[in-house]
Amino acid sequence: MAQILGLERAEVADVRAAALLHSIGKLGIDEDILRKTESALNEKEWRAYRQYTVRGETALNPIEELRGAGVLIRHLLEFYDGSGTPDALQGEQIPPGSRIIALAEYLDRRINESGASLGLVLQGVKDLLGSRFDPNLYKPLAEAAGGHYSDEDAVMEHTRRCELTPRELAVGMMVLRDVYSGTGLLLLQKGSVLSAENIRSLKHYYASDPPERPVQVLVKRVTD
Repeated sequence: MAQILGLERAEVADVRAAALLHSIGKLGIDEDILRKTESALNEKEWRAYRQYTVRGETALNPIEELRGAGVLIRHLLEFYDGSGTPDALQGEQIPPGSRIIALAEYLDRRINESGASLGLVLQGVKDLLGSRFDPNLYKPLAEAAGGHYSDEDAVMEHTRRCELTPRELAVGMMVLRDVYSGTGLLLLQKGSVLSAENIRSLKHYYASDPPERPVQVLVKRVTD
């Protein structure tokens, strides 16, 4: 999306880094909170959850090369109508990179959580344009997502999503969400195809620095 919108190279780099590290501030937040969808959080849980954006910026601020990404992470929960957090920024006041990541992350999370089609989730996004999300980003989002998820949908006709422990993984499986160690180290990116070395590494980390969730992968459907 950042490239479709013609952002400068440095801005695109910040967006990419922020997208990869956007969850770093969630370390230390109660796992029961992180397992819930935002809509399922009560007021107390929401107050705890929303701190992750500022915590993320604080974690990256000492690293000069990542300060720009940290600023983008800080504003991921700013809403286009000004009702978000932490600074109640509105509209164009919200950094473009933050608006892009927030919208793309919401789309990807809804597809992964619900298993709904791209079209259905995009319809849900439309309902939030102008309130939570920048309406000007809908067209580039649909364009960027169309190619990615149409390819994924074709693959899904012959496969199914599974959440597996490292002992259950097999070479050739595709990872469907980023895998982080318990302390937040990115172990595998979404879209990676598992190799024997990947699996050995995952077994090591699940034993010494265990991630919070199993590995979500594509598995071939068994046909009669």
